[in-house]
Amino acid sequence: MPAFLSDPDRRAPGFGRRDPVLVALVLASLTSACNREFPTAPELKAANAAPLTVSPSALSFTIPPATTATLTASVQFTGLISASTSNASCVAVSPLSVPAGKAPGSSQYVATFTIRPAGEGSCTITITDKQGRRVVVPVTVSVDPVAHIVFDSRRDDRAGDIYLIGTGTDPVRLTSNTVFDVHPTMSGDRTRIAFASGRDDPEGDIYSMAADGSNVVRLTANTQPEDFPVFSPDGSRIAFARTVAGLGEVWIMNADGSDPRKIALGLPSGFSPDGTRLLVGTNEGFFAVDAADGGNITKLGTGAEAKFAPDGSHLVFSNAGPHGYDIYLADPDGSHVVQLTQGGEFNAHPTFSPDGHRIVFSSYTHLYTMNSDGSSVTQLTTGSGDDGDEHPDWR
Repeated sequence: MPAFLSDPDRRAPGFGRRDPVLVALVLASLTSACNREFPTAPELKAANAAPLTVSPSALSFTIPPATTATLTASVQFTGLISASTSNASCVAVSPLSVPAGKAPGSSQYVATFTIRPAGEGSCTITITDKQGRRVVVPVTVSVDPVAHIVFDSRRDDRAGDIYLIGTGTDPVRLTSNTVFDVHPTMSGDRTRIAFASGRDDPEGDIYSMAADGSNVVRLTANTQPEDFPVFSPDGSRIAFARTVAGLGEVWIMNADGSDPRKIALGLPSGFSPDGTRLLVGTNEGFFAVDAADGGNITKLGTGAEAKFAPDGSHLVFSNAGPHGYDIYLADPDGSHVVQLTQGGEFNAHPTFSPDGHRIVFSSYTHLYTMNSDGSSVTQLTTGSGDDGDEHPDWR
């Protein structure tokens, strides 16, 4: 036996001779360790878990087209990830709760949510995991202005129906009747469309409907033909034409059809940006009158279907020329006329985009857009040669 094991004076501490101080320290340490509660497995996992991650960190939609997006959330050691929206009229989230499972070979739980835009605005989506951790994703839903070109067409019904068109999409049919639905105009807030229809009276009356074609309301009921409605900029009034004894009369009423009153002769085509003046077309040219009572009549030019730019800086109108019907631009007083289209076609029914940078018009059977200086002409609608896409309004 080695000497240091047999010699009591040379044994290592704790193997032979006992040091009372050392023994006390060891016992105290053991007692403390025994009394301590060790973390459970879930506690260890939560303490060491990677943070909740969400991708992408923000979402932005332009409607239409009504595209969807996905949010992917991942986290370790939790079995549930949920999502909620601050405003369901902005975006919808589906599904609202996902019991996530780990994919084979993955160290994380993953949940995928489908996000669908519901309406223009800003909102947030909150992703929450089982530990209560949250990630907030900002969402913006904007409206493509081209989505709000409303027009009438004979593409599906030879009598004419109302359509709405969006960028990169086919026109959406809003009305479906065997009688005519024509000459649409959209309110400034894009919620209502006024139009003329023979659905209740073959002579024609004025109606309004929601921008998706629902909730149709008859606004006038007269034996005389009524047509060419035009919304005021604030959407509170509608000007329209009533034909009496072969002559066109300009009437104006509240947007709900109440308080109709005659204010001028001719056909209404557009309000001034502040709503105080109304452009009226006649056989002698187009005029501006006071929208309240038809007073203060001012001739602005020859031609028809004149519209103000949204900021009032220009007029656009159509007029017959030596080589066809064309689109023209002028100052708001009718001066400094510039020809935008170059004949050979029937170019008519012009109106400005909401920002004033583009103009939409019809040419024979289709709609086109161009810059406000006449450049970059782009065909907007397609189809057979007798579709008759006409009378656009851009909001």
